[in-house]
Amino acid sequence: MLLGSNGNVGYVSKSAVYKRMIRRYALANQNANAGNCNCTSTSSTVQVGKTTTLPYSSGVQASVTNSGTSTNAIFNFSIPQGEPGNSSESGIINGTSLTINGSANKIGIDGDTMYDVLTIQGNMTTTGNITTTDINQLSDFRLKTNIKDLSCDYTLDHFEPKEYEFKSDETKRKRWGFIAQDVEKHYPHLVQQNKETGMLSVNYTEVIPLIVKEINDIKKQLKSLK
Repeated sequence: MLLGSNGNVGYVSKSAVYKRMIRRYALANQNANAGNCNCTSTSSTVQVGKTTTLPYSSGVQASVTNSGTSTNAIFNFSIPQGEPGNSSESGIINGTSLTINGSANKIGIDGDTMYDVLTIQGNMTTTGNITTTDINQLSDFRLKTNIKDLSCDYTLDHFEPKEYEFKSDETKRKRWGFIAQDVEKHYPHLVQQNKETGMLSVNYTEVIPLIVKEINDIKKQLKSLK
């Protein structure tokens, strides 16, 4: 890693570092011998010898020594490690805050409080699959208001299950579900639109209470017939 004069941080390969240090070493020798005018041109070779990585210490500079001769140089490099980073860092990426707490092994996005390994305050969109052992949705009554029984006006009658394929799926895997535009006509609160792409999505999780309600209603009817 090198810090440029403009304040930007960039990565430079070891070979580039070697070349720079060789040029500096050669220039220093040239300047030292600038007064010797009775020089003759001779062929020479340059080899990279031993490279030593030094532990970080404030003020330690990279150095190069020649264990060969003036005409057959063998450059040995000593390069100190960079300054260790902090266990906790934060910054802004395209207007989104990112906080990393290394000591607690937690990452926070757009939020000051990190509850789990990854905490995201806001929406998340992915075009791939999410594989996990559990998905827990917040449901504590202390987070809710206007709690009441599900209205009898809502039924499963207007849901139209479909079989389809996603255009972007090269595997052409068959899928089951609903068409968001159809669901929106009767259950608009189950459909959301992405502000960036305009695409609609369905909250399948909130269909479950309606299914449970219908099953309970059927069970009550069956009991009344006995």
